[in-house]
Amino acid sequence: MPPSDNAPAQPKAVWAERFAGILAGSFAIPLLGEILLAVLNNEDFDYLRTAITAMVLGVGAAILYASQVGRIVFQRARAGFLIVAGFATATQGFLQAARPEWLRGDPIEGVVGMITLILGLSVFAMGWFYFRVEAPVAEAAAIPAPREPLPIETVSFVRAQGRYDATKHTKYFDACRAALSLEVLHYVAYYEGRHQVFAIDVFDRLEDFQPVEATQAQRREKYHEHGPQLIDLMAELDGRFSVLETGPLIRMVFDVEQGAIYYYMINSNPAVHVIGVTLDQAQIHTADDALEKLSVELRRRSGRLPITQQNT
Repeated sequence: MPPSDNAPAQPKAVWAERFAGILAGSFAIPLLGEILLAVLNNEDFDYLRTAITAMVLGVGAAILYASQVGRIVFQRARAGFLIVAGFATATQGFLQAARPEWLRGDPIEGVVGMITLILGLSVFAMGWFYFRVEAPVAEAAAIPAPREPLPIETVSFVRAQGRYDATKHTKYFDACRAALSLEVLHYVAYYEGRHQVFAIDVFDRLEDFQPVEATQAQRREKYHEHGPQLIDLMAELDGRFSVLETGPLIRMVFDVEQGAIYYYMINSNPAVHVIGVTLDQAQIHTADDALEKLSVELRRRSGRLPITQQNT
C-alpha cells in the first residue's frame, strides 16, 4: 500500500495550523527589537516597519491556516521556500560584498532590510517547528510500535500428531505466530530433524496471491511435502561445501517468481529447522529479516545464543 500523504495520527490541518501559529508568534521578535531600538537610540517607535512585518507574517500565517495542506505538500512547500530564501540571502550577501553602493539609500535599504527580516523570521519559524513539532513525530515513527500477533482464528495451524508437544512447543509456536503477517511473511514451518512438528500460514486470508491451478489447501500441502526435500538439499550442500572450511550452512533463500522460500537452521544438534515463505516479491528482503529475527528468538527461547555468537 502506498504511503499516505498524511500520517493517521496527524490530521491534515495540524501541520499547517501549527506552523501558522509559530509563524504568527514570531512577530514578537521584531516587535521587541523595535521597542529595544527605540529605547537604546532614543528614537521614535517605527510603526510602519512594525506594521509591514505584522502584515506579511499575518497574511502568511492566515494562508497556511486556511489551506490545511497535508504533511507531504507542506514539506515540499517548505523545501521550495528554503531554496528561494537561501538563494535570495546569498544574492544579497554577494551584492553587499561586491557592489555595496547598489544597496544604499532610501528606499532600497529599507526594502532589503524588510525582506531579510521576513526571510529570517520564516526560517526561524521553520526551525522552531521542526524541533518542537516534526522532530518528535519523526523520532516516534523511527521506533516501530510492537505489532500484535495475528489472532489464532485467522491462521491455519497444522500440528503433526505424535510430534507436537504443547508443553514443549507452545513457546516456539507463539514466536512463529508473532512473525507471521498478512503483508510480509505468509508461511512458517518448524522442523525437528526431517520431520515437521507444526506449520502455520495465512494462505486462506490472502486475496492478492491466489494460486492459478490449485487451491490454498493444495498449496499448503505442497509446502509441507517439499519441506523435507529442502532440508535434505541443505545437508547435501553442506557436505559439498565442507571443504571450504567456512562452517555449516545456516540459511538458504530461493528467490522465485512469486516471492521467496527460506530455510533457516535453528540448531544443529539436535537438528531444528524453520522454513518460511513470502508470496510477495516486493517483500523478499523484509521477510528475510523477519525470519532472521525469528531464528534468533527461537534460539533464545531454547536457551541458546544467536548463531553468530555461539557454535551451532
